[in-house]
Amino acid sequence: MLFAHVSNCGGGQNTAISPRVLICGDGRCGLANEYSWYESYKAAVLETDWTKIQGRILRAEHEIHERQIVLAKEQGGTPEERQALEDAVNGLRGLMNDASVWQSRQSNVPPSTRPSV
Repeated sequence: MLFAHVSNCGGGQNTAISPRVLICGDGRCGLANEYSWYESYKAAVLETDWTKIQGRILRAEHEIHERQIVLAKEQGGTPEERQALEDAVNGLRGLMNDASVWQSRQSNVPPSTRPSV
């Protein structure tokens, strides 16, 4: 993923989750905490256990889809949220591809040599 801009917010460590969503280490900036779907998205992106990642992605996709339905019905939301939703969907798509590659590699590894989880 390419990140458009990462600024220094309050001297804390910053994490770019998507091109437009930034979480500052001090928790003081970024759009991320404003969105109802964001926590499930963050959980998927930050998951390190490949055996759990697909479930987290599916949950995030569901919550994002539900928000998109609400926005379509109400003609609401901000341009920033609509862009963040699009960025999140694209990020999850890439993450799902990575998870699929990992899954296929696991199915090609003999059980005795697989890492334990």
